[in-house]
Amino acid sequence: MPLSDFSFRAANRTDLDGAQRTDQYVSPVAYTPGAVQGDAAPDDQLSAILGEATRTGPWVLPPLLDVQVVLGEVLIDLRDAVLPPVGCEIALFGLLGAFKLLVPQGVVVVDELTSLGSTVRNDAAHDGVRMIRTTRVRLTGTAVMSEVEVRVAASGESARRAWKQAKRKGRRE
Repeated sequence: MPLSDFSFRAANRTDLDGAQRTDQYVSPVAYTPGAVQGDAAPDDQLSAILGEATRTGPWVLPPLLDVQVVLGEVLIDLRDAVLPPVGCEIALFGLLGAFKLLVPQGVVVVDELTSLGSTVRNDAAHDGVRMIRTTRVRLTGTAVMSEVEVRVAASGESARRAWKQAKRKGRRE
């Protein structure tokens, strides 16, 4: 589907048949279709090979974000990001790396990773509760001997500090 079609459907909340879907999708952050359709193409790839990469602050999350981590670390902070109202997918390839995802309260992360000798922790799972009015992030791909962690935190602090506080909170619960 072309990006212009996605933006039109998202702005008008329609499905592929053009039927209105105003009651199905709610985004925790205001979604602006024009932000996706700017002159520059949206960043839809993030890589860390023998290094570190972060994506924090206000930014537009594309419907599909491709992430590669090889002997490195990636931190993605979605607390101030603009999320597509229809949900999105983060496709991960991790080899001997660390992938950290920080999400705001109310965002559900669906873990569909193939994990080979890896640790996967998801504090934003839906726990079997059907949540119709929530934004979903699908985490797909493969993690080989890597660490994948998803934590929930409120905005207002730096990503690193929020990550540490969410880790402490998770240990207490």
